[in-house]
Amino acid sequence: MVAAPSLPGTSYQSDTVEQILFSFYNSELYLMSVTYDQTATKGLTEEDMVKSISAKYGPATIVAVEIDAAKNNAYVMRQKPVASWEDAQYSFNLARSSFTDHLGLIIYSKRVNALADLAIAEAVRIEEQEGPNREAERQKKQTDDLEAARQKNRKIFRP
Repeated sequence: MVAAPSLPGTSYQSDTVEQILFSFYNSELYLMSVTYDQTATKGLTEEDMVKSISAKYGPATIVAVEIDAAKNNAYVMRQKPVASWEDAQYSFNLARSSFTDHLGLIIYSKRVNALADLAIAEAVRIEEQEGPNREAERQKKQTDDLEAARQKNRKIFRP
């Protein structure tokens, strides 16, 4: 689910957030990916962003070179880590998108994220295992449907 921050009936007010992507696993929110508006962060260095976030949430627990990308889900892997704030339950990661160069904050529940990662890995494994058979079945059905249409149309077509 993606949300753009705005309130109906209120006048437009500049916000530093461009959008928020909410991810759920078994109906439980486990990840929020906050993308900051580029105009709000234009000219700010990564150090400026870390200082700004640290002023509100405390000092970063991990700096970019120390962030273990293997701990994070596939979405986070497409991000260049800048800094991280975390406790036993949650991880807050300032990152720069490798696609858009936008800065964002990825917030996730460590417990539920681990469960979601396991489910994703299992889904990938099943897809790799069963995908070729499903594709062969799809192609066979398409060929059979085409042949059935051909046979029907051969009987009724008149030039």
